[in-house]
Amino acid sequence: MKGGYSWTELVEISIGIEKKGERFYRAAADDFDQGDIREVLGGLSEDERRHAEVFRGLLPEREETRGIGIDEAMPYIEALVSSGVGSYLETDDLRADGGETLEQVLDFALGFEKETILFYHSLRDLVVGEAESALDGILAEERKHIERINALRSRLGD
Repeated sequence: MKGGYSWTELVEISIGIEKKGERFYRAAADDFDQGDIREVLGGLSEDERRHAEVFRGLLPEREETRGIGIDEAMPYIEALVSSGVGSYLETDDLRADGGETLEQVLDFALGFEKETILFYHSLRDLVVGEAESALDGILAEERKHIERINALRSRLGD
């Protein structure tokens, strides 16, 4: 592959995304201790921890691509990393213990989840085999994260 990221680097970025999500949701669960809020945020943290483990299991795999070539997709992937999910990875100033409201935390979480899904879809379109199945499972759970966050936001409005 010419330039861009290697498969290992893309998986390591994905692990970083999941670790960031785990830390963020764990801190929010600790700071918003109402039972149902803590349960949802704690569950999201645990999901992100498991996703990182799934990605760690993909590190030794050799890269297998299908459809659009990775060289052709690389400008899109690099843009997603630099301006999308990468911006969330670099953001450390929004934490529940920083005085943000639950609504602000949930808004940040929704943006983070949406950017994560976009990034994982870009990877999913490139791979076959075990990596494809793993990404399908993670994507399904990430979509459920959005549903859970939106349900929590709806309850705030009641």
